[in-house]
Parts: sequence; C-alpha cells; structure tokens
Amino acid sequence: MHCVVLNVSTRGVCIVTNCSVEAFAVVPCKFQFPCVPVRVPVLAQVRWIEPKPADGDRVRVELSFLA
Repeated sequence: MHCVVLNVSTRGVCIVTNCSVEAFAVVPCKFQFPCVPVRVPVLAQVRWIEPKPADGDRVRVELSFLA
C-alpha cells in the first residue's frame, strides 16, 4: 500500500491512500526515517476508515501500532 502520512504518534499513524482496506485488518508498514539507511517494518491495525469523498478516490485511514 502506498500512502501519504498525515500524522504519526507513538500509538499510531493517520494516512491517506487510494488502496482498499478493511476495518480491523492487520497491515504491514515500512517507514523511512531521515538518517536511517533501511525502512523500519511495523505491524499496524486499521482502526477507522473515513468514507471516500464524492469527488475523489482517496480515503483517510487511522492505523494503530501493534506491540
């Protein structure tokens, strides 16, 4: 899934994506941080999905990091 990160915290991340996801699905994520040579893998669970606007195909999705 390719997405744009809107915000990130210690508990999760809010993204915008055009990929379809289901509520409560577990998804693998990889984050690229400055000065880190590799992407950091993280598992997250979909908490909510904002419906698509009538004029677009992208949705906002809240992901909660799994420990």
